[in-house]
Amino acid sequence: MTLSRARLGHRRLEESLATPAPATFTHQGVLVSSPQLDFVKAEVSAGAQPWKAAYDQARSSAYASLSRTPKPRAVVECG
Repeated sequence: MTLSRARLGHRRLEESLATPAPATFTHQGVLVSSPQLDFVKAEVSAGAQPWKAAYDQARSSAYASLSRTPKPRAVVECG
């Protein structure tokens, strides 16, 4: 690699790091709004049922384990 190509790559890296992240994030696969998530978060924090029990059950799932190795699928069919 030539020095000029290395500098160009470095410049592109600097530009990508300088680009701020979007102010909001929208996940196309989630049909839950931010206010709905805030409501559930408040209910879980207050220990209200059934939200707290559902949260505890989800946390104890093997799918929630930080040591779990994900196995993504190339195609996901719904319905």
